[in-house]
Amino acid sequence: MTGTKRERLLDWIRNGDPASVPVLMGPGFELASAYLGKDQRETTWPDAIRAAEETGTHNIACLSQPMPFDAIEFLDDIELSEKRDRSPDGIDRLTQWVRTPEGTMRDVREFPKDTGSYWREHFVKSDEDLPAFACLIRGTTHAVVNTPAVRRKVDARIKSAKAKVGGAFPTEIHVFCPAVDLIGSYYNAQQTGLFLVYDHRDLMEEIRRASPATHWS
Repeated sequence: MTGTKRERLLDWIRNGDPASVPVLMGPGFELASAYLGKDQRETTWPDAIRAAEETGTHNIACLSQPMPFDAIEFLDDIELSEKRDRSPDGIDRLTQWVRTPEGTMRDVREFPKDTGSYWREHFVKSDEDLPAFACLIRGTTHAVVNTPAVRRKVDARIKSAKAKVGGAFPTEIHVFCPAVDLIGSYYNAQQTGLFLVYDHRDLMEEIRRASPATHWS
């Protein structure tokens, strides 16, 4: 079959034999990093496209869903700041702070050389962080609903990310339902999220209904 890898994969999804499943290595740069012998943190989409073509595999350009953080810059009373450095054992690290009228939350994410990134610390760690978390969700949802510039910013980010792939792979945008979104790793460890839902059902239900994930469509 002729055509780009994207066209061939989409054709199989629509018309292919279920017994002949394409080899899909992704989303991500793991295959390209291993195949080309490059640090995963330095691997790019052109590397991923080359690796897929030379190994006969496929990939998907996975774009993250719009997040409350996309709206923070349009708010006067909530602030996001960040710092990039390295941990004592030499791992690249991103620390972010969200400051709200109800308190400050901190998130720490690490990016090892040979594996995927992971959270060392989440914004919501305990009940004490719930007022600030609720303030973040309420405020950013108001911006999503009432500020067209937020949507224009997100549209531009998605178009830019798709352009980097250049049509080589299908593009997938992850949009979680609000309930999953609020107990996922974006804000808290999943076990913490489950306990919060159990112990603070009314507040978490209010936050779920107010979540920006409800209003992006």
